[in-house]
Amino acid sequence: MVIRGLYTATSGMMIQAEKQQVLTNDLANVNTTGYKRDVVRSDTFKEVLLHRKDSSGQSLIGTLGLGNSNTETVTLFEQGALKATERELDLALMGEGFYVIQSRGQEVYTRDGSFSKDSQGRLVTSNGDYVLGEKGIVTLSDEPVTIDSQGTIWQGNTQIDKLRVVSFEDSYQLEKQGNSLFVNKGSAVSQADATVRQGFLEGSNVDLVSAMVDLMAVMRAYETGQKVIQIQDETLGLAVKEVGKV
Repeated sequence: MVIRGLYTATSGMMIQAEKQQVLTNDLANVNTTGYKRDVVRSDTFKEVLLHRKDSSGQSLIGTLGLGNSNTETVTLFEQGALKATERELDLALMGEGFYVIQSRGQEVYTRDGSFSKDSQGRLVTSNGDYVLGEKGIVTLSDEPVTIDSQGTIWQGNTQIDKLRVVSFEDSYQLEKQGNSLFVNKGSAVSQADATVRQGFLEGSNVDLVSAMVDLMAVMRAYETGQKVIQIQDETLGLAVKEVGKV
């Protein structure tokens, strides 16, 4: 029973350690444009029924938990707050959807709309990856740029292109790649019904106060697990010594 307690406490500590890592990363990105926070979800082993046998038969004592079996980290795509910048190439999305980006020859997706032009007039992300429109890589001249709510790009009276903004049948199939980019691991892609706001950026959806409170709770839970293991270890050592005396 004591050994089982050690395993149960250890599995709980491992989950708290994973939660701490996720929360620390969220806090580090609280000011990152388009960042989406993560949560750790865990399952538990099925509880075991405990019975007692006596002269009157068998009676139920209660249940015994056996700890956590596995965990997964899930990204939450809640809308972040919009911040006005007045830059013509800063774009924010309202509603579900992602910009389509070409990075190293691969299509990836982001909510970070802090775009600019490279030396050849191509629309790029803050990391230098190309922003894609319906015609391919968006290329602009030196004229002022106007982008309407549907993502259509205008320079003067000329329609240059329309931004590709897509959504996914199962957003949990998106995997973080770093730099606020996501890779699609198999979900169906469709045209997004999102609104583009020119001169705005979407902030991180991490709530600083909530994340700090959660981090403190995780640290306390981890410390509690450490104390439980210490007590179980001392109890086990005492039992071995007493049994040896008998």
